[in-house]
Amino acid sequence: RAYDRAAVMFRGVDADINFILSDYEEDLKQMRGLSKEEFIQRLRRQTNGNSRRSSTYRSALPPHKYGQEDPPFVAKT
Repeated sequence: RAYDRAAVMFRGVDADINFILSDYEEDLKQMRGLSKEEFIQRLRRQTNGNSRRSSTYRSALPPHKYGQEDPPFVAKT
């Protein structure tokens, strides 16, 4: 979706996008007056925030058995 927003913003409504244009109308209204740099910064913030909240990744590693303490093989400085 980040690609679609950038494509429409910089290439116009005829840009090749993955989803329907109406999904982005409100976002693009809010970002229309921004410079290219400001638009990219805002897009990155939205993308980073969304990925943290909606991630369904689960680690395949077992839970850390040492709790808050350092594992025995890590040298303390």
